[in-house]
Amino acid sequence: HEVSVNHQMFRCLFLLLLLDCCVCSVVDQYYVYEDASQPIPDRVADVLKRMTLEQKVAQLLHPWVASPQKSAEEYCKEYNSTGLGAIYLFWCGKSRTAAGLLADRNTLQKCILDAAPPGVKIPVTFVEEALHSGGHGSTIYPMPCNMGTTWNVKLVQEVHEQIAFQTRVHGADRSFSPVANAATDPRFGRQQESWGEDPHHVTMMTIAAVEGLQGKGNGGPASYLKTPNSSIIATCKSYVAYARTSGGIDGSPADMSESRLQDIYLVVWRELAKRGLLRSVMAGQNMVNGVPNHANKKLLMDVLRTEFKLSNPLVVSDGADCIGALIDFHIVATREQAAVVAVSNGMDQDLGAITLPKLIPAVKSGKISIDKIDRAVSDVLTSKFASGVFDNPYSDPSLLPEGLDNPQTRATALQAATESVIMLKNDDDLLPFADLSTMSLLAVIGPLANDTTNQCGGYTSAGAHVETVLTAAESILGKNKVQYSKGATPDAPATQKLLDPAIALAKKADAVILVVGDDQLTCGEMSDRMSLDLPGGQLELMTKIQEVNKKVVLVLIHGRVVTFGPSNLALGNVKAVLSAWRPGEEGGRAVMNIISGKESPSGKTAQSWPRSVGHVGGPNQPYMYPFQGDHFNENYVFESSSPLFPFGWGLTYTKWEHTMSVTPKTISMQNPESKHFNVTVHLHNIGTNPASQVVQVYFTDVVASSVRIAHVQLIRFSKVHVEAGHNTQVNFAIPIEDLGFYSAIENKRVLEAGEFIFYVSLDGAQVNKSTPQETVSLE
Repeated sequence: HEVSVNHQMFRCLFLLLLLDCCVCSVVDQYYVYEDASQPIPDRVADVLKRMTLEQKVAQLLHPWVASPQKSAEEYCKEYNSTGLGAIYLFWCGKSRTAAGLLADRNTLQKCILDAAPPGVKIPVTFVEEALHSGGHGSTIYPMPCNMGTTWNVKLVQEVHEQIAFQTRVHGADRSFSPVANAATDPRFGRQQESWGEDPHHVTMMTIAAVEGLQGKGNGGPASYLKTPNSSIIATCKSYVAYARTSGGIDGSPADMSESRLQDIYLVVWRELAKRGLLRSVMAGQNMVNGVPNHANKKLLMDVLRTEFKLSNPLVVSDGADCIGALIDFHIVATREQAAVVAVSNGMDQDLGAITLPKLIPAVKSGKISIDKIDRAVSDVLTSKFASGVFDNPYSDPSLLPEGLDNPQTRATALQAATESVIMLKNDDDLLPFADLSTMSLLAVIGPLANDTTNQCGGYTSAGAHVETVLTAAESILGKNKVQYSKGATPDAPATQKLLDPAIALAKKADAVILVVGDDQLTCGEMSDRMSLDLPGGQLELMTKIQEVNKKVVLVLIHGRVVTFGPSNLALGNVKAVLSAWRPGEEGGRAVMNIISGKESPSGKTAQSWPRSVGHVGGPNQPYMYPFQGDHFNENYVFESSSPLFPFGWGLTYTKWEHTMSVTPKTISMQNPESKHFNVTVHLHNIGTNPASQVVQVYFTDVVASSVRIAHVQLIRFSKVHVEAGHNTQVNFAIPIEDLGFYSAIENKRVLEAGEFIFYVSLDGAQVNKSTPQETVSLE
């Protein structure tokens, strides 16, 4: 019995020792980086200390992988030995469906994580464009050029909340959007990806988009997304002044004064950083004042990280090997030198994964320190931890397809398209067509009337349910009362073969909806133009149709502002013009709802429309132009310098009156952070139709110590809906710091005492003596 007891005690002791060893083994396997409760910097430091040089450099690689020839498993073999930073637009196999794409991403993610050694299991980031859609099979919203003309920041945020969820459903956790550029040259083909030209307007649109994509409550790069299952990391692009081109050419040099750089092109980036929203940026492929952005220490290190006080922002290169392109700028001779210069000056990740692999021999030969590699890797890992991909690396296929496209997202797309349409002209109140339902024959003419691709625009995902102007008209009147003729193309001169049927149709129709514009060959990435006139044979088509039918509505579906030939004569006889830009899958219905009177137009121009391409860069183009007053003749010989349509312009189906007041009239500059002017606007809809209106507040600095970027600048705006015969009050609180500017004399931002004039306009930046205004002062 005693032996038996001793044997049992021995067994218990042995089991306790075994259990203790197991517990120790489990404890030994605890890694800080795997603990979601730990702060991001601690998790980054923990995984970084175990990474080899090869693993570190692999995190800086961002290949562009899309191929029907390889499987996800085959791709895994290329990357599983070291891991990988990110993949752009990853899909493989011959069946490109949303479900197949998601399965590929989950397969590759699992393969890489399974192959990684303990303590260094780093997931891949999948990146989608997410510019105006969440990916394959998702609802296609209007392009940013449209969202800018809505002037509705709440709507912009709602659209981007839906895009973020769609992107997550697709298995991606980071976007290459929004575009945070003030687009000040309409020759530039990528104007359609931008909100507009004004720094305040662009800033507010970008903030709304980023808050939609990332969620509110952001605390900078090293903070977790609050709702990682429905939000993504926003990579804002293109930093900086990418849309400030030379001659309108994509990627061309941006040369300007420091004051214009600070007060036009850096405004949005500064404000995003101030609000803790700027987590990731894409460097523009251009150079600023002689320094390529991908090697620009001032912009990437001194401004972005030091001045903006950002810790671990992720800086990604633009595509097409922009880091390697430093060779083309003739500032380096080899890819290894390009890699060293780029990372040393603030770049983190190489889209294309072509040049930064050269960092491995560069480190081993002492050409770059491991500390600089560690900084870049830390930026990459910070973004990954913040996105939640470490803690939930796989996506749920059960959310397909309803999570991509559903009645709610389509309704939002329709609202966005409707609010973006600008009524530029409506002579004799031609619109709306009160008699539309009784027409015997409606002619829909033009190359863009039934063009699903160019109605949606660039960076468009497949699988959209596109309602064109033609199909929308047919759904309202019936196919027996609507006839279509193409009439012309944007890409070739007019031909009688296309013109004659269109003219014959217009002659017999009760009214004509003429839908013209541009396509991806004439407006888009790398599609810059030396003319703003309607391309191809469309101007001739316009002229011919007007000659045979006086009831013509011109609908523009376009990606840049448009002019209409010498002295814009082709526009003269058109009574009604609707600018629809790139309105997305619901664009046709939005246009027809406005033409029929079901909806009132409420869009406003977000760019000043020049009278010709020769006006670009002159007075009023863009509208932010240093004012010289009557001392100089600001007109051209034979042509006015005034815009064809001013910034902030757009008509509605009603009439308006408004008044304003400002309090206080004087503010002391002591303790400026607690001081603001209150601008109160009383808006009255005196017409017979309900409508929405954009209340715009501008200001003038009466006397400044150095010339400001513009005589009149937008400082606040708000879109409100008012029923017929009703009025509303709109209030703006404007901190006095917002009246400051970058002084070219003192080389810093200043706030000066003096008089300021506030204006409230419903018709854009062309303010005059009749515009409601009040003068205030800072002392």
